[in-house]
Amino acid sequence: MSKSRVLVVGLIAAGLIAHGGSSKAAGPYIPFHGVYWLTSQPSGLPAYSYVNETAGRVNLTVIGPSELGDAGLMQRFVNNGVWFILHFSSGEKYTTPPPSGQADPGAWDYLENKNGKFVTDLTAAKASMIASGSIQRLAGISLDEEWYGFLNGYQPVPGGPFVYPYNSASRYPSLAPYAANRVAQGDALRNLLALRIADINAAFPNAQYPNVYTVQVEVAWNDLLAYGAGWYYPPPASLDVLGIDPYFTGNVLGCDSTTKAAWDAQSGLLVQHALARFPQPMMLVAQAFRHTPGYGWPIAPAPCQMEWWYQLAMANAARIPALMWFSYGYTDTSVAQGVRHPDHVDRWLKLIEIFDRNLANKP
Repeated sequence: MSKSRVLVVGLIAAGLIAHGGSSKAAGPYIPFHGVYWLTSQPSGLPAYSYVNETAGRVNLTVIGPSELGDAGLMQRFVNNGVWFILHFSSGEKYTTPPPSGQADPGAWDYLENKNGKFVTDLTAAKASMIASGSIQRLAGISLDEEWYGFLNGYQPVPGGPFVYPYNSASRYPSLAPYAANRVAQGDALRNLLALRIADINAAFPNAQYPNVYTVQVEVAWNDLLAYGAGWYYPPPASLDVLGIDPYFTGNVLGCDSTTKAAWDAQSGLLVQHALARFPQPMMLVAQAFRHTPGYGWPIAPAPCQMEWWYQLAMANAARIPALMWFSYGYTDTSVAQGVRHPDHVDRWLKLIEIFDRNLANKP
C-alpha cells in the first residue's frame, strides 16, 4: 500500500485528526489549513514576518531551505504548532538567472541532480532540522512546482515570445532529446521527478519519518491524451500528495451564476478530474492574490470566489486533507501580492475562523 493511501492513519498518529472522545464538531473536516508562502519576500522585509500574525489561525505553511538556519523562526513553528513543507526551489526552469534573493542562479541542477546537488542539499537540510528540533514540524517536501507547465513554454516578458527551457541539452540531458514530442517529454519529466522522490524517501524513510510526505504542485494532474498533449500532466505513482493550484483566469470579481458556472468548468473541473483519476490525497492551493497588471491576475478574487474555494475543499474533505491559500503577506509588486492587503484580509480571516473550530492541532 502506498504511503498516500494511509495518509489519514498518519494524520491520526500525528494528532492532526482528533479521535477517541474528541470534542471536535462532527462533519467535514480538513486537518491541514494554511498558507502557501507565509512570507514578505522579496520586498526587503524580514522573511516570514507574519508568522506571529497568523498564529492560531493556520497550522501549515511552506518554507525554503534558506529559512532553516533561522533558529527563531524554527522555534516559532515548534511553539505555535505549525507544520511546514520544505520547498526546494532553484529557479532552474527559467532561461535566465532568477531575480536576486529568490533563488540561487547556480542551482540549476536539482531536477537532474547534477553532481549530486539535490541529494547534498537535501542531506544538509535534514541535518539542520534535526539540530534545531524543527524536524518534528516537517509535514512534507517538494521540489519546486509547476514543472509540467513549462513543457508548454513560458514568456519571460508578458506578451513576448515563448521559450522552452527543457529543450536545452546542457541543462536537461534527460528531457532535451524529446523536444519534438510533448507527451514523451512529459513522461521523461515524470521519470525525473520519480527519481527525486526516491531520493527524498531514501533520506526520510517511512519507518522513521511516517508523517513526512512528498508533494508537488501543478495547475492540473492528467494522464489522458484526450484532452490534448498540452494538458498531459502525469504524476509519478510514488508521489504521496497531489498539490494543485488551478487558478481561475476568468472574471475574478464576478459572483453571479454565470461566473460560478465558468469557475466550476475551469478550477472546479481540474480538481474533480484529478480526484477521480488518481488515488492520492490532494493539497488544494486556493487563489487569494493579485499581480501587477500584465502578469495575469492584476486583481485579487472577490470574497465570494474565496468562499467557492473553501466550499470545493469541504465538499471533498475525505480526499483533501490540506487547503492552502496563495498567499499571505506582500511580495514584490512584479510577482504577486497576498491577501494581507486591506480589501481582502477581513474576509480571509473570517474563512480562517471557520477552520479554527476544527483545527485539531490548534495552539
